[in-house]
Amino acid sequence: MLAYEELAITAEPGSILMVYTAEPGSASAERLRLLGSLAAEPAATAVSPRNRPR
Repeated sequence: MLAYEELAITAEPGSILMVYTAEPGSASAERLRLLGSLAAEPAATAVSPRNRPR
């Protein structure tokens, strides 16, 4: 089971940031970690100022 918290973004009225957490070692924590890894961009393909296409 995931716990969550809604945080209001005061600089952008109507916007919120949702933060999800899970009990360490739980199945939910493993699934949340997997979801985060799928959404993460691999460091090798990240565009930095040094390797930005011109």
